Amino acid sequence: MDLDTDLHFQRRIWTVQRIGWLIIGLVILATLMGAFGNGLLSRVSASGNGLRLEYERFGRLQQPTRLHFLLPPSKHDAEVSLRRDYLAAFQIDHITPEPKEVAPAGPWLTYRFAGPGPLAVTFDVVPLEFGRLQGNAAISPSIALAFQQFIYP
Repeated sequence: MDLDTDLHFQRRIWTVQRIGWLIIGLVILATLMGAFGNGLLSRVSASGNGLRLEYERFGRLQQPTRLHFLLPPSKHDAEVSLRRDYLAAFQIDHITPEPKEVAPAGPWLTYRFAGPGPLAVTFDVVPLEFGRLQGNAAISPSIALAFQQFIYP
């Protein structure tokens, strides 16, 4: 049987297939590394003036994630403030340790914890909105830090 073959066309098809395999391989590698959620690329921290925050840079809509604060030593009760506009995008499931008091302060919501620091505080939250979210946390007006998260749908 003699079939007409277009070798030039066949080589282009093979090239397109190899490019497709490469793209699929890169997506799988990025997934394993955490580009779409829990993993090495996702775990980040932000710190400044004694305040440290560890969090997941990438999250999923309605899937639990954590904000883990390490508060510096203080003379009075330890406290951390988060911007209300950031918190509006989340449902707070649990805070460890339990705050002694939660008080509004302008655009901030301040959580006070019994006893002086240093103290580790964990917010277990569930994202209610997707997209890029800009967060701000502070322990005083002069000690604040900004962070970003991307929540996938």
